[in-house]
Amino acid sequence: MLTFKDENFGNTPRHVVRGVNSHFVTETGVHWLRISFPDKYLHEVVRVTSLFFDSQPSERFGLWGYDRAYRWQNSVCVLYDTDQDKARFHNHRAYFECPGRACDELTANDLTFLMQIFKEKFEGRGERIDIFLDDFARRIDPKGIQEIVKRGDYSRFQKFHLRQSYDHGNQLVYDSIIFGSVKKDWVKQLKCYDKGLESNGEKKCVRWEAKFREDKADNVFTKLAGTCGNLDAFGLLCGSIVIGCITFIHRIENVKNISRLDVYDFWELIKAGLADLRIRSHKKCNTITGIMEWTKRQVAPNFACLSKVFKNEKQFFAWIMEEILHDGEGRLNPNQRDLVDRFSGTVVYRSPKNPDDFEKHYLNVVCDIRG
Repeated sequence: MLTFKDENFGNTPRHVVRGVNSHFVTETGVHWLRISFPDKYLHEVVRVTSLFFDSQPSERFGLWGYDRAYRWQNSVCVLYDTDQDKARFHNHRAYFECPGRACDELTANDLTFLMQIFKEKFEGRGERIDIFLDDFARRIDPKGIQEIVKRGDYSRFQKFHLRQSYDHGNQLVYDSIIFGSVKKDWVKQLKCYDKGLESNGEKKCVRWEAKFREDKADNVFTKLAGTCGNLDAFGLLCGSIVIGCITFIHRIENVKNISRLDVYDFWELIKAGLADLRIRSHKKCNTITGIMEWTKRQVAPNFACLSKVFKNEKQFFAWIMEEILHDGEGRLNPNQRDLVDRFSGTVVYRSPKNPDDFEKHYLNVVCDIRG
């Protein structure tokens, strides 16, 4: 994966929130990205995409009328035509599709850089883009929103739709409200749903997700790509786009001027939360190998640094066992606990060193600690 540091932000940029309560903030980012581009850039797009996701794609059948596709393991794909009649039908444009799970894997720097490359180098046009804003303070939930919209106390959308799901025990497992059309030809939507329910408690927030297609998507894509790696501008623009989609106001009979009506307190608080906005952190893969690769890529330099400052290797190992692992076991999320239950004791590490030397080194460290 590519990573680039913007020197303008120094060591502690505004969008990084420190402290034990740092997760009780408003978080934003891009959750879906679809870009069309002239098919003359196909092979270069595949090469660059492989750099960002650190893997090589497989060639498969296409979708949406395209006969072929390059697909990565995280569901990223590039759709293209080998048939010239189909290529002419699609105006010789191919598609790059980066779904939510793949967007979550990218750092904010990588995502903005990827968008900038497509816009400036590959003549990219935004075809779909989803932007989310996560309210970890849960200033209001979808149920509260439903009561407000039933009174008509909202503006900028004409329709809304409720979507709920229950398990076999009649327990609510999904709760959302969608503003805008739900037909196939929709171009703009805003969805509010309980991310805590949807993620099985992994992310306990209320998510506001603005979705754009066609010309509206390209307009948003162009603006975000134009931030040119300025993460403060990127984050603030994402949050402002979501907030700007809708307004919740106390309607008064015969008063049509929205500016004369009072805005709901919860919406004022969410807008005020843009001052403490945080850009979504990229998410490590929820697989054993994914976690190991992410740990090696992101954590290994910190461990290497710390190992040099301890008095000796045995004290460093003791600190890992007694502080890091003990603390980590108490903070496993449901997905991590599920991985532990399914794969406990199954991973075998084959050291490139001489097995006898590795075993002797390990026993020296452990026995000294336990002795």
